[in-house]
Amino acid sequence: MTKTLKQYEIPHGRLLSPGNAGRKALNQGSGDENQLSDTDILIRESIQNSTDSAIGTDTHIKFRYLTLTTELSENYNEELGIKNCLKPKLEVNYDSKDLNNILFIEDYQTWGLTESEKDLEDPTKTRFYKFFSGDGTNDESSDLGGSYGYGKSVYTDNSLIRTIVVYSCSKEKDGSYITKLMGITKSAPYIYEGKKYTGYIYHANQFIQKFFDFETTPFRNEDADRIAQKLGFTKRDRSEKGTGTSIAIVGLENKSNEFFKDLKESVEKYWWKKIVDNELDVELINKEGEIESPDPESNSYIEPYIFCYGLLKKTGGNTNPDINVFHRQFKNNTKLGFPIGSIVLKELISGSQESINQNSNLVNSIALFRQSGMVIEYKKNKNTVSNVYTVGVFEAHKNLNKLLRSAEPANHWGWISNSKRLKDLKEYEKLNISIEYAENVIKSIYRKIRDVEKEFQLKLTPDTTITSSNFRNLDVLLTKFFGKGKKKGGGGGGAPRNIRIHHKKTIPIFEEKTNKRYYECLVDVSLDQNCKKNTSLVYLNHKINIQGDDNAQTVIETYESDLAETDALISREIDGKNFYEISKISSFFKFKTKSVDNSYHANIDLDYSEIEEEN
Repeated sequence: MTKTLKQYEIPHGRLLSPGNAGRKALNQGSGDENQLSDTDILIRESIQNSTDSAIGTDTHIKFRYLTLTTELSENYNEELGIKNCLKPKLEVNYDSKDLNNILFIEDYQTWGLTESEKDLEDPTKTRFYKFFSGDGTNDESSDLGGSYGYGKSVYTDNSLIRTIVVYSCSKEKDGSYITKLMGITKSAPYIYEGKKYTGYIYHANQFIQKFFDFETTPFRNEDADRIAQKLGFTKRDRSEKGTGTSIAIVGLENKSNEFFKDLKESVEKYWWKKIVDNELDVELINKEGEIESPDPESNSYIEPYIFCYGLLKKTGGNTNPDINVFHRQFKNNTKLGFPIGSIVLKELISGSQESINQNSNLVNSIALFRQSGMVIEYKKNKNTVSNVYTVGVFEAHKNLNKLLRSAEPANHWGWISNSKRLKDLKEYEKLNISIEYAENVIKSIYRKIRDVEKEFQLKLTPDTTITSSNFRNLDVLLTKFFGKGKKKGGGGGGAPRNIRIHHKKTIPIFEEKTNKRYYECLVDVSLDQNCKKNTSLVYLNHKINIQGDDNAQTVIETYESDLAETDALISREIDGKNFYEISKISSFFKFKTKSVDNSYHANIDLDYSEIEEEN
């Protein structure tokens, strides 16, 4: 009798997180700047999983799209029990033809899912067990790119029926090469016929129930190869050539015509470093069988970052004297004994600027990465110089790899200084620093790259004189700036101004229900570049004046504005007023005025007070 996969449902109470736990974790961002799409997450996590399993320095990955024939569709229904087991129990709506879209993700030159050997003391440490066990069970002691164990859920996340089939070849401890095949469904928990289930359904050869746990076994070798071919997999050689893992996402959720274009762009956007280092080779095969390979060096968005990386690694150079670049390795941290990393910045000039501007996340951004090779984040700073466009790369020091990894959320977007896992994993202890200092190190990375970027941008633009701006429509907006030693209404004289205030934008916001308006005012504040001091403590007084006569001359009421946002640090509080530390690197302030009646004229004032004894 021909053997087929059997379905084993895991009841509630087993030592597993809910079947949808991984999806929830990966969709949690690190803040408003997290712009990851579902395709981005699929590419980031699936390639991360493969590169973490790489045998050497060269990993080959294929993304292959297959539309099932009638025969193949029937084979999937038979092997996975789609009609009899899955459909009655999963709360998902789909058309049967939607399940005919299969995405195969196949990697080579990787270890594959090694199984439990008889002489291995702890089978839970094997790759096979960890892939099919509950999410969140990764080996935190490793130095890999992943850290949560949720990354493997990205495959079921992209299936309409939350189901995948896995076919793998691995070299076992005894030197033999073994192929194996098994599937898994990870749905939300459900109740069927009055009984609660975790949402895990294993498609396996055998299921061994234990008191608090269970063990599933795959089909191996000839049986595994037979079922794999029955389901449209490319047969793997049971040899060194065939090692790796193939995953079939059943009923691909994204059926958009742009899907493969999006895949290509995501690979180029997040994995360009490994590609240009010749450590990663990716093939995309669409449903017509056409093969395309991502080429980040021909991507106008990514090419400037690759240029910066070349300078960072000293494998390239600035051969064009018209291109302005900036390269800095940060100084050794006193307590760490090594620098936090290195940064290279590049000005975007004619040609690249226009195309880059089409993607707001890839202009005035810095690509951050650590040893994993994936771009962790494109850090976009709000406080940039107007009409100056730059990109850059920052590579963290290799000794910070584990610390930074522990500060990442499940989707690895950014480094979070107050991360609970940063405290729990205690990677900072290996660096002989306190948790407080570790948090400060992470904050300092973002602070220093922000300051360096602003420093570089200031060098790219001539020093401009700050002037008042007039806006006339139904009302009059007049922003006035008063410096130290210059009295309101005065005409020159006095000491030179230490403080430079750049009015970036005033945005009127109308409230239709109340017939009122308020303003959001964006300003940059910095020390004059010629100032002898490096820092100063400054209080900013932003207010809106309501003017009542026809000529908009008489002030009848004045209201102080609220500070909505700033990247400056509060240094001192005096008489209920916050004094901010201002340096030659601009600090960003956003003020929000009081709402005023649309029938009135108004002007907006901004002046400041400076503590003179501060140096």
